[in-house]
Amino acid sequence: MIYDIVIVGAGPAGVTAAVQLKRAGYSILLIEKKRVGGLVANANLIENYSGFPEGISGIKFALLLKKYMKKYRIPLSIAEVKNIQKKGKIFIISTDNLRLHSKAVVIATGTSAKRIKVEGETVLENKRLFYEINNLPSLYSKTEVSIIGGGDVAFDYALNLAKNRKINRINIIMRNKPDCISILLKRATKNRKINILLSSIIKKFVMENNKIKLVLIGKPTKILYQDYIVVAIGREHNIKFLSLDWQRRLHKNPHALEGGGLCLAGDVNAQNMRYVAVAVAEALRASTIVGRFLYDY
Repeated sequence: MIYDIVIVGAGPAGVTAAVQLKRAGYSILLIEKKRVGGLVANANLIENYSGFPEGISGIKFALLLKKYMKKYRIPLSIAEVKNIQKKGKIFIISTDNLRLHSKAVVIATGTSAKRIKVEGETVLENKRLFYEINNLPSLYSKTEVSIIGGGDVAFDYALNLAKNRKINRINIIMRNKPDCISILLKRATKNRKINILLSSIIKKFVMENNKIKLVLIGKPTKILYQDYIVVAIGREHNIKFLSLDWQRRLHKNPHALEGGGLCLAGDVNAQNMRYVAVAVAEALRASTIVGRFLYDY
């Protein structure tokens, strides 16, 4: 079977594109690596998306996306895309166990976390060290967590985790000073569970007595013993499954491949501002572009 369009990524952008294209009558398939909602499910509170005057949690927003998909009967495949290439006029999308064909592709794969590149990181990854709070395992009473990073994501993660009764203490560790919006800093400062550590550099991660030992180089030097680490030092757009040539072209111009039927939508766009509203708007734009492409196909 050759689909009209394959959409990769089921975050706000991917789901919006899928619904729009399904409504337009195209044969589509939505592919998602983990769960519908993508990174938005980690958000403590989405307050800048019109229609939710009281804000909405990331988890609730992700549930709405699922309902949206169900209403329009969006076909979903849970798989990780490993490679996309084009032969003639057809795109070939390869996953671990699937080989799909389509006339056009919308990539809405969002971003992947930057690694901190500190000794011990790879050993603890996905065991005691994570890059999304939704990947943390079941917590036990009086859990202590350190979040590394000083931007919006780090502070939002801290505020989200602070609502969990099993968490006793959250340390936000950063090299310099906070780089988040003022409202997040104000909320974190007022939260008794959250401790903000400035001008602190992590030397390495070491397991000691079933705890993660963190040596923080600063004034003064500190030693912390934590149960889990969450790294939130930034993200990069996720297009590593594309050829190096396509990656280079998209780095220079995110619209470079649209003439051939491949569009970016959402945070995967290097020039994106990482707002849900922007991701949704880009998805509608991408849907229009691929629709025009198929009209002349």
